[in-house]
Amino acid sequence: MQNDGVTERMGRCEHIVSEPPRNPAHPIALRLRVYIYRDKGKWMEMAEISRHLTEIEPQQPEHWTNRAWAERRHLGIPVAEKTLLHALAQFPNEGIIYYNLACYAAVDSRTVEAKSLLSKAIELDPAFKQLAVDDEDLVGIW
Repeated sequence: MQNDGVTERMGRCEHIVSEPPRNPAHPIALRLRVYIYRDKGKWMEMAEISRHLTEIEPQQPEHWTNRAWAERRHLGIPVAEKTLLHALAQFPNEGIIYYNLACYAAVDSRTVEAKSLLSKAIELDPAFKQLAVDDEDLVGIW
């Protein structure tokens, strides 16, 4: 049986509902579509749905990081970075936001900024240290 990640991601939502929502515009259904589009590399669709989720559930940091993930691939780093800087103001303790901003800064050859952002990400969640070692975006800061 092939596992393309969708099953795993859907499992993350099991605790929310015991039965899939019947309304395709329901936030839970939209979250599932985000996971599916991410697995399929459909960045435009993922960005659009994630943007909508940031509007209807702005208190969920995952919506912002999903939106930036897709925007980077669909619209470029400047757009994704703007999204994450907005999210950072709301979620100053989310390590993944600092981590992704570090990646953007590193790709843009802003090494000092990238190191500072990565350091903050690792301070918030030490697991980012190991992740950073293998991240192609961060090769230039080592």
